[in-house]
Amino acid sequence: MASVESLTPETVAPPEVALLCQTNGCLAYRLRLASDGAPVLEWVAGHLGGVQPVPVLALGGEPLADGDGGIAAHLHALRLGERSELELAWPSLPGLRIRDVAHPLLDAGGRVAHIMGVVKQAAAAAVPLLMGLSGPDATLETTGFWSRRMVEHASVGLAGFDTRGRLAEVNSAILRLPEALVRCVRPGRSLRRILLDAARSGVIVTELAPRAFVGATLRTLREGRPGELRLADGRWFEWRVARFVGGGVAELYDVTDRERAEAALRAARDAAEDAASKKSRFLRAANHDLRQPLATLKILIYSSFGVQDDEKRLEFLHAMDVTVGIMDEILGSLLQIGQLDAGRIVPRIVHFQISQVISRLKVEFQPQAEAKGLRFRVFTGRSTVQSDRVLLERILSNFIANAIRYTETGGVLVGVRRRRGRLEVQVWDTGCGIAEDQRELIFEEFHQVAEQQRSRQRGLGLGLNIASRLAEILDHEISVRSWPGRGSVFSIALPFGDLWRSDLGEPEISERIGGEFLGVRMLVIEDNELLRNTVCTMLERWGVKVTSAGDGASTLALFRGEDPPDPQIVLVDYRLPNGRAGTDVLSDLKRLLARDLPGIVTTADNDPALINQIRSEGLPVLIKPVSPARLRSAMHHLLYEQNRVPEIT
Repeated sequence: MASVESLTPETVAPPEVALLCQTNGCLAYRLRLASDGAPVLEWVAGHLGGVQPVPVLALGGEPLADGDGGIAAHLHALRLGERSELELAWPSLPGLRIRDVAHPLLDAGGRVAHIMGVVKQAAAAAVPLLMGLSGPDATLETTGFWSRRMVEHASVGLAGFDTRGRLAEVNSAILRLPEALVRCVRPGRSLRRILLDAARSGVIVTELAPRAFVGATLRTLREGRPGELRLADGRWFEWRVARFVGGGVAELYDVTDRERAEAALRAARDAAEDAASKKSRFLRAANHDLRQPLATLKILIYSSFGVQDDEKRLEFLHAMDVTVGIMDEILGSLLQIGQLDAGRIVPRIVHFQISQVISRLKVEFQPQAEAKGLRFRVFTGRSTVQSDRVLLERILSNFIANAIRYTETGGVLVGVRRRRGRLEVQVWDTGCGIAEDQRELIFEEFHQVAEQQRSRQRGLGLGLNIASRLAEILDHEISVRSWPGRGSVFSIALPFGDLWRSDLGEPEISERIGGEFLGVRMLVIEDNELLRNTVCTMLERWGVKVTSAGDGASTLALFRGEDPPDPQIVLVDYRLPNGRAGTDVLSDLKRLLARDLPGIVTTADNDPALINQIRSEGLPVLIKPVSPARLRSAMHHLLYEQNRVPEIT
């Protein structure tokens, strides 16, 4: 027998129908007729005593007390397009008889396509659930009351049409539509006329001409498919027409939330596809641009073998240095793009003097500008700003690197200016300039203006995109002005900070030229033997007395020997063999020596959480591959300027 548990409807009943059934203790259902004429349950709402009796679905099941003949006749009448009622006893409801009042619904061809019915206790007064459905025991008063109640409180827009297809009545949900549309919905008008007037008024948004739109919409409805309407106020509606012997009802459902969700999903899909496409293009470009300098480097190394002339050897070495620098820049861009795409960059906003960042950038870029024959001037001022020092430095580094790369004569100027309650850091150059129609495009990934594409030193076209995305994370505004053939100025506006809240707790890695390292005793802990030997060789050229070890155990063993080292500073890799962290080994050394021991931590892991963790211990961090200039600056600070930074507790 068809019970609450056994019924498997294809969809959910309209909520207003379910509410009415619950209020009035009855059951409503809607069936569709399959191609073989068999009834299939579309939805059902309500129940009687915990049971959902739908008589026509009981055919062929467990025999009923009244037999199946009445149900078969009931279904036969409905298939013929006639309204039918059936009263019978239901086994799951002992001592109770039920009445099923059902209506056939016709399709565009006049054939019975659906059946809609109400089931209630035979002894109870009939409560008409849907327009056109009422029982013989329902009084005129109750029928009118419940019909009006349902129509007025339904969230679905309902419009009734007579047998000639003319509008007869609408509910209040229709009257809550935009005024321009309500003016088109007049009694006596056909659906075609209503749609045509609404399309002409502009209240319905369509890409088709009004008559073409109406024709396409009516064809959709005749085919039994729901139509869609997009209103000028941004709302979306889905509607369908149910036809029966006495006319028809148009149902209008607000599907704005669904359409917006689908639009958001489409936008997310398009964004993901666009990101995947950009990443694919980036990897192809990175692969090409990495292979090119790598091939050059191999040739240079091969060519340098056996060279006796010092000048020629220096020329090869300089070319190798430039080539490695290009590869380092490409890898750095790849890491930054990866971090941005993964959403792993979280800003650490602090108060600091802008001169701290600009002075570091001067040391980094002045040699590059002078090597190209350009003037490089810096004006810092003493203003305090609020930002993330590391991210701000990345943004300005991209500005300055671009300025030097695309400037052939003249110079580059970095300065600050108060403007509209903010401090603007500006980077001026006398380069090729940027055409007005390119000034927004230059912040897109891989975009390069024609003048930049012709440059032999062009990059991947990612620097300004990275700068723009970092500025968005920091909520800083970037602007650009340019004069083709004369130069450009890139600016970033920063909020002013409070000098007394300046963040002095983190050791500052100033990039001023390192002091005299002759005789400095340094301990290097690095598990990669080739890298360890290379770093030690470089340090020895600087005059440093180097002691090295490959892991924590061998490091501590050095201090238990007969001639233990006495380092003044330690360079340690963060990830050492056996799962030991370099910071832990450094802490062990401090306890063993019973004194403070300055240290620099290197790591190939650029996870912001890890970097912040290391910095919280008062240790500067250098990301591999380590730049000699940055290493020299860190050493200079820890050895000669440490007294300018308060101890970290």
